[in-house]
Amino acid sequence: RDRQPVLVRWELDGDLDAARRADHAAEAPGGDPRIASVRRVNPTTFAVPRATVEAWTADPAQVTAGGRAVPVVDGAQSGFKLYAIRPGSAYTALGLEDGDVIRAINGTPLASADQILELVARSTGPITLDLVRRGQPLLLNYLIK
Repeated sequence: RDRQPVLVRWELDGDLDAARRADHAAEAPGGDPRIASVRRVNPTTFAVPRATVEAWTADPAQVTAGGRAVPVVDGAQSGFKLYAIRPGSAYTALGLEDGDVIRAINGTPLASADQILELVARSTGPITLDLVRRGQPLLLNYLIK
């Protein structure tokens, strides 16, 4: 002011990461506001409200619009490889990346896309994804609350 520097302090109310994800979800065509409800607890663990899981299993197009999952076949089907993951999508909120190969959910190997929905919908506790990222095995955990 009057060409003098002024120190301005802002007090933030809420979670900036959740607000950023909500903005991305709202901006995306057909964006899903539930994306902002997913919270990263640590690099491999996410908290997901049960209402979000139920909404996504009732209408899986809300999730699948954020990327592509292609079956991986090594003799028999051995999972799904993810491609074209969009920023601000449900895949991104869930910590998934381009090139990830999802092999199992809660220890059950994946043989079909329908099985993914069934395993997630049936789960009454935490969900664990067994995947391969950049050639290394990785477990992602989802705490359903």
